[in-house]
Amino acid sequence: VHTEDGQEVALAVVPADRLDGAAAPGSAATLLVASGPVTRFEERLLGDVYFTADEAQVTPQYRLVLENVARMLREAPTALLELRGYTDPRGTVQENGSLAERRATAVKELLVRLYGIDGLRISTTAMGVDFTSPSMLEARRVELRMRRPRVGDAG
Repeated sequence: VHTEDGQEVALAVVPADRLDGAAAPGSAATLLVASGPVTRFEERLLGDVYFTADEAQVTPQYRLVLENVARMLREAPTALLELRGYTDPRGTVQENGSLAERRATAVKELLVRLYGIDGLRISTTAMGVDFTSPSMLEARRVELRMRRPRVGDAG
């Protein structure tokens, strides 16, 4: 995010119970602005959730992946999660865009509902068709990417 004077700063949503009393009483989350300019983001691929053709339902075999991602997010309260949904080449552009979004949303809903992760920390992006994957199965996925701002002086 850029300020009015063009300075780049990082934003993070942090649960109130992780702020040691800095949040307003009764608030569920507080938006924090990092104290210095962002020099870069640390981004890490945490894993993938694969899907059956034309489906957006997360199968039980991926619960352990989601449980581990939830644990990592709890341990890193300023980290954000980006869910990138992909499809194989079958279907129209509109169908694939919708399916990619439904897949990312299904993963987000499970992280929120089953593991208590604040939905404000999770973004979804419909990437659409993945023409680079070596197989149709590998194309039908949601990538789970954690991003953490690295704050400090440039240089």
